[in-house]
Amino acid sequence: MAKMITSYGTGEQFTTAALMGMGGTQQDANGRFYLDGNAVNIELSRVIAEAIYIDEIFRDGQSVTGAYTTDRTPRGATRVILDTPLPFASRTTSYGGRDGTPGNAGIFNVNAPLLPTNDEFIVYRNQVNDQAMLFSDLSKEYIPLDIMAKKIASYGKRVAMDRSGSTLAEIIAYAFYRSLNGGNNLVNEGDLTQENAYADLINELNALLDEGDPARGAFTYATNGRTIIGRPSFINNVFSRKSGVIMLGGDLAQEMLKNYDLDVRMADRNYVGTGYKGYAMQFHFQVAPAYIWTLAEKYLNLPAGALDNVDAIAVSFEATAKATTIDLGVKIVDATNGKRGLEAQPLNIWGHEAFRKSYVIGKSTLTNDYLTSTLKLTAETRLEPIAPKMIKEDMDVISVPVYGLDGTIIGFREIANAPKPNGDNFQTGLKQVAMPAATPPGQSFTGANVSVTLATITPDADIYYTTDGTEPTSSSTKYSSAISITQTTTLKAIAIKAGMVPSSVMTEVYTKTEARSAKSR
Repeated sequence: MAKMITSYGTGEQFTTAALMGMGGTQQDANGRFYLDGNAVNIELSRVIAEAIYIDEIFRDGQSVTGAYTTDRTPRGATRVILDTPLPFASRTTSYGGRDGTPGNAGIFNVNAPLLPTNDEFIVYRNQVNDQAMLFSDLSKEYIPLDIMAKKIASYGKRVAMDRSGSTLAEIIAYAFYRSLNGGNNLVNEGDLTQENAYADLINELNALLDEGDPARGAFTYATNGRTIIGRPSFINNVFSRKSGVIMLGGDLAQEMLKNYDLDVRMADRNYVGTGYKGYAMQFHFQVAPAYIWTLAEKYLNLPAGALDNVDAIAVSFEATAKATTIDLGVKIVDATNGKRGLEAQPLNIWGHEAFRKSYVIGKSTLTNDYLTSTLKLTAETRLEPIAPKMIKEDMDVISVPVYGLDGTIIGFREIANAPKPNGDNFQTGLKQVAMPAATPPGQSFTGANVSVTLATITPDADIYYTTDGTEPTSSSTKYSSAISITQTTTLKAIAIKAGMVPSSVMTEVYTKTEARSAKSR
């Protein structure tokens, strides 16, 4: 494994460099680098973990604290120590010809001693990502390095996106809760097109963080670790000529990439992530793209667009704690159940908690009234992030043919799901039979029966159907003539043709209703 990584800027560039460091240096006659499919499991799992790490938005010491993360066991918990201030203890003495504090006239305090104590906060590891990823073409062969780098970088981005979206949701949920309970932590960004608008805003945020969160035992926040995480349009405009923010060349993200050593613990590395934009006015600036905010809405079960009037958050690492087991938390195994290639099984278990005040920066519409009237939040209820459901329509099922002894296709086996990058342009290599259509479509009827015909536009495809609501297969009733439906029925049908992927399942519901009598009319 290479000691040093010099590439920066994108996860793909970093992953390419890391793969080359583990031995992906074979070259063909055209000068293309290849990755040896025989030397993968341990090193590849490490590269995948690195790909996740570099896309992380919330980083220990920068925007969250992991200082008390000592329990590395899965599904464990982390104890975060909070300051508990002592009561006021100043007193006057009898020096100077004046009486001292009653009971303390001498130079020795006669009050009973105080024992300094600390409160503590528990962060539970309640977020788990264990979705296996199939690398179907990495199997005992040479793989073009750029192709593998793209796949690993994409995988790492998806896991990091999941973790970042849930952490953002945690911080925003707590900020909204505190705001409705007198926290005063919604900050109106004002008109950012005005001269020096960003400088004025950042000065205001620094003043707020200097005040800390006395209600939760933080009388000020340290200047190191202050971070503004925002939408691209918000962060990139910070460094415009009129913003009032001056950024020295030495503060640029490139300078933060030196001394990045793969053999050093992740928490100790001098690397700030692919979305890092720089440091100025006591703040780190980190971009969170739109899909992170959309995912945060899903985690909070808010309607789409609910956070459109939120542009950024200002946090201190002393206000949000994380507990995580991400370091090399990916296991590579040979594909199972007849699948071809290797499976990456992430074992990333993490948790996070906002336990002190952070600031949500937004437009003038971001008010407590918006939280209560539009989002229907209350001061008594704190939102808790929940795992958003996978949207099935955004996935394509990849099927492969199963051949009989005579070489003909006798069926198909689903081996994996893949996201559709753009509509239906993701192809499995096999065409799919068109879904059957019913005539008439599902409807209510009052007569003795309704006669339903089925058809598919794919020539020579056979249609199979069920009328009891179960999923149809090639073992179901084969369609040959019109179906007579006499009672409320859920009709499902599928079209199958040898050499093609079976169609999607058609579902139509026919509801029988009682005819109204002439008297009732």
